[in-house]
Amino acid sequence: MAITPKINIEYAVTEKPLESVNGDQAFLRQHDGSVFFGIVDGAGHGRDAHEIANIMCDFLNSHSHLELTELMQALHAHLKGSRGGVAIFGRIDLATATASYVGVGNIEMRVFGSQTKRCVLTPGVLGYNIRTPKHQVSDLTAGDVLVLHSDGISSTFDLYDYPDLPWDNAQTIATTIVDRFNKNNDDATALAIRIVQAQ
Repeated sequence: MAITPKINIEYAVTEKPLESVNGDQAFLRQHDGSVFFGIVDGAGHGRDAHEIANIMCDFLNSHSHLELTELMQALHAHLKGSRGGVAIFGRIDLATATASYVGVGNIEMRVFGSQTKRCVLTPGVLGYNIRTPKHQVSDLTAGDVLVLHSDGISSTFDLYDYPDLPWDNAQTIATTIVDRFNKNNDDATALAIRIVQAQ
């Protein structure tokens, strides 16, 4: 018997590569009432960073069955000897309306809405040196917005700088964040996930 979802999602990705290719990659896949999502950022920018980001995404997609902290540690081991990178990824359970996530490095995930919080990530660079990743969980309600972005976007922006964020659609949010808050000296990528009531 299928479990009835409490929530659904709308999402969008916007990116602004510094060069011809992007060293960041955002991803989101839905399967059996679960949403697997995240952003990876290869060290540096340009073609070399793009290749690392591709390696990271391929690994995450083929090992997404693993528990999140185990998956992050496996990704760290997989990147040994490479340029390395940073990542945040997680799962949304549509039936329980919860988001579980884990992150390493200078990358951001924030929740706006019924709760406004900046997710605490583990310092380090995947492939080089990281502390033990910490798995975190947040309850979600319809109207919440999850925003993930690479370090090519200023981490200091807030609702004072973008007061329409709680009401804009996912595509407008992702585009506005990249256009308004990118640093102009690095790849910039944003993933916006709006939580909506299940029908």
